[in-house]
Amino acid sequence: MHTSPYRSLPSFASAVGVRFSWSRGLGARAQRALVRWAFRDDLTGVLNRRGFRLAAARRLSVARRRGRPLLVFFADLDGFKRINDTFGHREGDRALVRTASAFRKTFRKTDVIARFGGDEFVALVTDESACSADALCRRLQQNLAHAADEESRYCLSLSVGVVRHGPDGLPSLHALIAAADEQLYARKHKRLPSVFFAERRRRLRGPLR
Repeated sequence: MHTSPYRSLPSFASAVGVRFSWSRGLGARAQRALVRWAFRDDLTGVLNRRGFRLAAARRLSVARRRGRPLLVFFADLDGFKRINDTFGHREGDRALVRTASAFRKTFRKTDVIARFGGDEFVALVTDESACSADALCRRLQQNLAHAADEESRYCLSLSVGVVRHGPDGLPSLHALIAAADEQLYARKHKRLPSVFFAERRRRLRGPLR
């Protein structure tokens, strides 16, 4: 089972500097539930947008300091509205859970993955040496296709944008996500193959959000 880059959610919250001072009177179980609610997506079990931004900002800082490459994958589920409209929202939820499962199988425990919102998923890979972006994209599509084999009524596919951060790369997490999102929708607009990879050399500025 894929876990976050931290052994537990409380340690994750502590690592990113989050404090719930008003929760001191709660028991350990209640505190764990509180942190899970704050940083996890209830449906899929991966990090939510808040949890991703906190964990990814920390990883981005480390990558900058050590001069290591970093990849951000931004993806959305093709035809999600049609799945909901045709088979109902419960089946749409199953499609999202299968997508999250494909992300878990594709990326390592040391990577940061999240459901960013709706049918959008994001992954931050902090060490490019283990596997190339193209290989990871192919693996992600294969894992998603394998999950779709279990459901005969429809197929699952993703549109993916990828950007690379290096010593001369993008300066903020906000800019990385925006650039990956831009690549994703450029692919959709041009009706390119499901995986679109772009390495950005120019500097994009934006606030860390």
